[in-house]
Amino acid sequence: MELLILLVLKRGELVSRDEIIAKLWGRDVFIETEYGINTAIRKIRQTLGDDSERSRFVQTVVGKGYRFIAPIEYLSQRDAESLQVADSSSPIEGSQDAKARRTPWNLWFAGFVVLTLALAVGIYYQRSQARGRYGYRQIRSLAVLPLQNLSGDPAQEYFADGITDALITGLSRISSLQVISRTSVMRYKRSAKPLPEIARDLNVDAVIEGAVIRSGSRVRVTAQLIEAQSDRHLWADEYDYELRDVLTLQSDAAKAIANEIRVKLTPMEQQWLAARHPVSPEALDEYLKGRSFWGQRTEPGLWKAIEHFQSAIGKDPDYAMAYSGLADSYSILGVYTYASPTEVFPKAKVAALKALQLDDNLAEAHVSMGIVLERLDWDWDGVDRHQRRAIELDPGYATAHHWRSYHLDVMGRFDEGIQEMGLAWRLDPFSLPINTSYGTAFLYARRYDDAMRKYREAEDLDPNFILVHSEIARVYIQTGQLDLAISEAQKAAELSNQLPRFEAEVASALALSGQQSKAREILLELKRRSIERYVSPYDLALVYTALNDKDAAFNSLENAYGERSAWLPWLNRDPRFDALRLDPRFVSLVQRIGLCK
Repeated sequence: MELLILLVLKRGELVSRDEIIAKLWGRDVFIETEYGINTAIRKIRQTLGDDSERSRFVQTVVGKGYRFIAPIEYLSQRDAESLQVADSSSPIEGSQDAKARRTPWNLWFAGFVVLTLALAVGIYYQRSQARGRYGYRQIRSLAVLPLQNLSGDPAQEYFADGITDALITGLSRISSLQVISRTSVMRYKRSAKPLPEIARDLNVDAVIEGAVIRSGSRVRVTAQLIEAQSDRHLWADEYDYELRDVLTLQSDAAKAIANEIRVKLTPMEQQWLAARHPVSPEALDEYLKGRSFWGQRTEPGLWKAIEHFQSAIGKDPDYAMAYSGLADSYSILGVYTYASPTEVFPKAKVAALKALQLDDNLAEAHVSMGIVLERLDWDWDGVDRHQRRAIELDPGYATAHHWRSYHLDVMGRFDEGIQEMGLAWRLDPFSLPINTSYGTAFLYARRYDDAMRKYREAEDLDPNFILVHSEIARVYIQTGQLDLAISEAQKAAELSNQLPRFEAEVASALALSGQQSKAREILLELKRRSIERYVSPYDLALVYTALNDKDAAFNSLENAYGERSAWLPWLNRDPRFDALRLDPRFVSLVQRIGLCK
């Protein structure tokens, strides 16, 4: 109301954001005002039925402020008397003062009446429309935008991101609702892009935005649901928790939103949403920091994540999510070949088992166990069982669909693998690993044109993403474009700071192009480096295969078998080993892994 009055009083004039801040909060304010201004402007537009792109009332002057552009009708004395309510202490001016009716008081009164009537009409219109063309029942997909950190402490950004993630997790467990994953929404952190455009980017019907304020042991979270096409508010609420109960937000907000948009909840979903999820405040802090480092996918970041997850467990030994995070960190160290599988996968298994023991209904724990069973135990039925359970518990968990696609590729069910990766992509369309893996799902199906198309889309998202250049090199190798393969492999190696895995791919491409002496130089260097750090024998086998040294290739593959190499499950599907495929030693190895289907 205060902002609308200010704009109306200065009709046609630019009202700067600084002027708005001074009027509403004072010039010496030290709180986050951006969110308050944006929300107030949006509410004014909602009530007046305005459109930010085709303004009839409030015009945005980008980077400067706002201007009220609609015509204003001033009240006559008779109109004012007929609308006067019951304020005898403020008599309406007489006819002699009618000429002065453009005073601020009259404008204030006019603004109040107009807003009140518009609010009534707006609410009626909003409710009727909500059950019509843009009805709640049509909201089947949404995105939770990064909650703003209003705590005044930049060091609390990880906490606001963690609460965003918790809200996404709660909503994603509703099977009839498609919720965009954290990775894709985080690109809009502090974005000034209009909500309808963000919704179009993410292909969702609605978005949730809000803020987090943490003070001592208490947390306040505000959230509002906005219909994407009309930029209209459908629901808003505020949650105030003790820190140990803050994860209850997952279920509280999910229940409220499900009720508002009238989605049907299964009995299992109702049971989960009714449960409380208390956690030690100190453990929650450590867990959120751990997930922040885990998301970096770098070797130092993963070891740092492990420290935080272990600290969380030390503060709350019954915290299942922390065990799942610990398992995932160890697993990714092995999958990315940062560490020996014999060092990290057994630790991942212990942590995943503990997470399941503490909470068998935790989707993340089932995904964690599925990774271990696939990469360490080669228990294909077990992988299938845990992945199915994870998706049943949380159908909106993109990571579950991502790893499920990998497993289907290992089993040779390529069409299903592509379909599953497509589900992961729709839930997390801007995830670099998922976009790249989408291409790899096509690569294993030997649909190289489709693979390259998806890799190029991933490259458009981030030209410096290491894996995409490595995978593009694989396509070029399979299509005989060896010079291009060498170039892409070298780019991946440079971006990774010469990680052995990518150096081996450079050597492989060189060997296939006839530059065997250069390939052997890299091979010798990798063997020398293996004394200081882990070098996967699976990667060495790739180089030997490209050099057509089959005996050395099989010796390396036997070493990979002995240490349960993280990538050995793909042996029977990897086109780079086609030259070995008819050898009895290859057939024997595949059978021992259990991949003879």
